[in-house]
Amino acid sequence: MAGRGCCPSSTRIWNAHHSRRRVGKSRLAEEFVRRSGLPSLFFAATTRPTAFQLPLFRQAAQSSTLPGAGKFAEWSFDSWDGALRLLAEAIPEDTPSIVVIDELPFLLAADPWLEGTRRPVLLLLIGSDLSIMESINQYDRPFYMRAVDMVIHPPTPADVQRFLQLAPSAQGNAATPR
Repeated sequence: MAGRGCCPSSTRIWNAHHSRRRVGKSRLAEEFVRRSGLPSLFFAATTRPTAFQLPLFRQAAQSSTLPGAGKFAEWSFDSWDGALRLLAEAIPEDTPSIVVIDELPFLLAADPWLEGTRRPVLLLLIGSDLSIMESINQYDRPFYMRAVDMVIHPPTPADVQRFLQLAPSAQGNAATPR
């Protein structure tokens, strides 16, 4: 199998897929990245074809905090394989970094093959399509036995109070749209 053995123990994949839309998976990942202080890239895929998404990925990568982000201005690519190979070059070899790919099912619908990396990176793959997100961790796929599933449930009012460190009287106001 082509993808088997591509990712050593220094590469961690967090597959947050057991969530409905609008639960807060993306926001949770953004906050995790912010608090980590590590070099990172956050890319939110769209339903558009690959030819439309690749320039968006390039822009996100160029504006990322990865040490090799400048490589995305210097080199071109016309496929996800090329983009991810360049990403592997932009990720530091000796220090951890985080790459978030939000709405992974959109990318897989346009181009079902994504490569792994041999760098110390936490790859957060986020999506709401349960069947697609489960399929990336199947035997014949590159991420087999490398992904750790994480269930993200909608927060309760008590969760909001605890996360935002609100007084009990402010709890009801925190969940109310403004």
